[in-house]
Amino acid sequence: MDRGRTASRDPDIHGIQFLVRCGRCQSSSSTGRGRSSAEATTESSRHGKSLSRSSRRSETGGFVVISYIAPLAIEGAGLPSLALPGMLLAFGAGAVIGNLSSGYLADRIGATRVVVLSLLFTMMICLTIVVTLKFARSHIAGPMLIGIMPWGVIGWAFPPAQASRIVGYAPEVAHLTLSLNASALYFGIAFGTVIGGRVLEFATPSDLGLVAALFPLAAVGVLVAGLRSRRLAEA
Repeated sequence: MDRGRTASRDPDIHGIQFLVRCGRCQSSSSTGRGRSSAEATTESSRHGKSLSRSSRRSETGGFVVISYIAPLAIEGAGLPSLALPGMLLAFGAGAVIGNLSSGYLADRIGATRVVVLSLLFTMMICLTIVVTLKFARSHIAGPMLIGIMPWGVIGWAFPPAQASRIVGYAPEVAHLTLSLNASALYFGIAFGTVIGGRVLEFATPSDLGLVAALFPLAAVGVLVAGLRSRRLAEA
């Protein structure tokens, strides 16, 4: 496939290439003190596509479910509406813990491992939701759904570790690539909400988890392909 055609179809990689080139004037005086801006551009462009795609897919999967937690809990698990505030509080507390612990884990085991583990566990949680709502009795499904709400720990461990990976690829232009990564995350949140709404139009709330699980799975595939291409480029 034509390289130019591929870049034009992916707004994130096109944006990385454009913004990094615009930032050359900021680093033109740093010749001989690390990588040049041209090298940073090449590095960012090479890996920006897979990074932005994995960010989008991660947030899309999570927000397919969490955006529609009300029908999931009330219609799917038979919980009363009074349970929703506590469930959202548990998810929010988990998100705070996940953000705080992600940096520590990235230092201990590596940012890439944290990203992969976050994606895999998110997929497992989504599938657990499906199995619970489809096959468990209502008096079991409700408490089980409440019990897994702290999965915000897992899902929100992804963004800090992903940001660490992005900075590692091209530290000189981190102020540009991190902004684009944030845009990819917000796009994933919005897209997940749209997908979840379409699922509820044609299926049941219990099917939200099944659709949501596809996105972290796809993100893992994109991440593995990106790592493989990097190794080939470095060989």
